[in-house]
Amino acid sequence: MGSIWAPAPITSDIRGAGVEDRVAGASSGSAIAEWIPVIDGIVNSPFEFGGVPVSFLFNPELKARYDEVVVNDVTGAKQYLFRTGAQATFKYRAIADALPDSLKGIGFLSSLHGQTTVSWLTSGFDGRSYGYFNTSLTYNIDPEGYVGVSGSYTKGRSEDTGRRQDIWKLGLTAKL
Repeated sequence: MGSIWAPAPITSDIRGAGVEDRVAGASSGSAIAEWIPVIDGIVNSPFEFGGVPVSFLFNPELKARYDEVVVNDVTGAKQYLFRTGAQATFKYRAIADALPDSLKGIGFLSSLHGQTTVSWLTSGFDGRSYGYFNTSLTYNIDPEGYVGVSGSYTKGRSEDTGRRQDIWKLGLTAKL
């Protein structure tokens, strides 16, 4: 008898970037490696709970990240950050056709979507935590989803710079 768990495809991503500021005479670089498992219908695959008119997507991953960060704009002093750890993103979206008839008349419900991300990155140099929490909710103004109003909250250390943040945002979003 065969197993219900087929071997999971694995997605990985490696990317790098560099920035040179000729005015300030500074440069910095970064590199990111990610391992993202995929299990159809469960991990990195949309799923629904019976009767709930919301589609979910659970995206766990393992990440390694290296950044050269300018910590003093005047002197150009840099900090070198190497962090590894896990990150999980949970995306959710209302399914317009699955909404109960009593809620289909409330148009904004079918245009809502959001995501929540928790990251547990730890420095490979000094063991310092670079974790963060981010959650956002967006309402699509137009039916195609090109323009929306979004609210978000982020707390923890910035993944790009390592600096502490505690930020509430309300903005207008657009897709091209």
